[in-house]
Amino acid sequence: MGKKIGCALAAFAVLAGLCFVLGYTRPMTLEQLCPGIRLEECRAVRASFRRGNTGEEIPLTLQKDDAAFAQVTELLETASFRRSLLSLFPLGGKSHALQPEDFKWLLLLEFGDTQLPDGTQGSGVLVEINDFYGTLEISYADETWRCSVPNQEEWRSAVMECLEMANKKEGNA
Repeated sequence: MGKKIGCALAAFAVLAGLCFVLGYTRPMTLEQLCPGIRLEECRAVRASFRRGNTGEEIPLTLQKDDAAFAQVTELLETASFRRSLLSLFPLGGKSHALQPEDFKWLLLLEFGDTQLPDGTQGSGVLVEINDFYGTLEISYADETWRCSVPNQEEWRSAVMECLEMANKKEGNA
């Protein structure tokens, strides 16, 4: 009798763990990952990016009426984010040996009055999406998740191209 209960408890623990893993890492839209956020209510995207091992960090602000704003928010709306189990542990620092073809970018999404998950109102930068040379992290409401998207290299490159095109339209090299 005791062995059967032990086996049943072990099977239940494995099943519960599997359910947790599948639920935690399920694909979600940005709006599902960040409850209360609606991308159509985003007012502006403050961004910075860098390409190559000698380039400087380039700051940029995309306003709602900019074509690049629409392109970036569309890429965010259509992306399906999966949280990594590594997000359950302290993320710590990051380093990367730079190569000439490397790039990174940071998106800070600004909103007006938005109801946050804890019931309070928030405004300003509420969502941060950081691509650190291929490591994607999303921060919202005091939480940070390491994430992935399908076809991540292509998706990251598409965001980078939008930022570079917007920078050229502003008259920067």
